[in-house]
Amino acid sequence: KSATGSATVTIDVTPPERPVLSIERNSINGNGVHLTWTQPATVHSFALYRSYNHGEALAVSTNISGSEPIFYQSDLADGLYVYTVKAIDSFGNTSNASIGATANIDTTAPHAPTLNASLAHLNSTSTTLTWNAPSGTTKFILTHRINEDPSTIVSSNISALTSNYSFSNLVDGTHVFSIYAIDEYHNTSTIVSSNISALTSNNCYRDWE
Repeated sequence: KSATGSATVTIDVTPPERPVLSIERNSINGNGVHLTWTQPATVHSFALYRSYNHGEALAVSTNISGSEPIFYQSDLADGLYVYTVKAIDSFGNTSNASIGATANIDTTAPHAPTLNASLAHLNSTSTTLTWNAPSGTTKFILTHRINEDPSTIVSSNISALTSNYSFSNLVDGTHVFSIYAIDEYHNTSTIVSSNISALTSNNCYRDWE
């Protein structure tokens, strides 16, 4: 007698839909990213790719579980990163790459500005502060302290285009003015200070220049 039987073969050459990729920084001036993406139907695994500063896209991982569409990276060097992800089904069919998700890592603070302060004359009670704007600065924070009193914030949002600030009617004592630069990623420069001494008693009055 001859044996009879049947065999079933499944043909599948249709790739999954491409995922939709999202990216978040771990903080505005952090050096890590949190990636998430959608799970197309029939997906078995994912392959994640990354380019750095417009270079070639290289594989970060080629076997991420299809049930875990999430990935973290930390301790990234400063620079521009573009991530893409592909979905792979159980037959090895691979989707088109997702639209790239971009992160610009910048953890480098601006240089400290150079602050200058001087009285108009020996017993003057007014001064104009001047400073430069280091590259990358988006704003300045200016503080003021009299003698050993705590510092107070004069302004926390001085435009990078502003390079001076005037004080008049300063009270007697030593006045300490401090300024620091901040970039768009909230990196903060070293604080720099300048001291002057006012000799005539008056109420303190501040005025934009």
